[in-house]
Amino acid sequence: MTGTIKRQKRIQVILPIKTVSLSNRREHWSKRQRRARTERLVTVGMLNVHQAPRGPWLVELTRWGQREMDDDNLRGCFKSIRDAVAWWLGVDDKDPRVKFAYSQIVDRKTNPAVVVRITERGLMD
Repeated sequence: MTGTIKRQKRIQVILPIKTVSLSNRREHWSKRQRRARTERLVTVGMLNVHQAPRGPWLVELTRWGQREMDDDNLRGCFKSIRDAVAWWLGVDDKDPRVKFAYSQIVDRKTNPAVVVRITERGLMD
């Protein structure tokens, strides 16, 4: 048996990240930069144990949080995670081969987290 990794068509990782609304946040630029860097490092670190599916991709980002965010803030809180996923896939986040979908689950009893699901878009058709 060889030591090759089988390419997966679907990947799901759970990131232990508490996302925050950036548009309503008033903080020093270095604190914001530090949080963004941490989110990118955690995202890439969790994805690195997988092999990227072949493109094009559907990337679903789901926020588990204790309070609901409106649509604008939901998209904004995923910015660093979105950039990290696109970098891991080897594309820019505006590349037409990658489509991002956002959702959230409000649950006051669970710890905040982000679920990242990456699927080959051909499987969705």
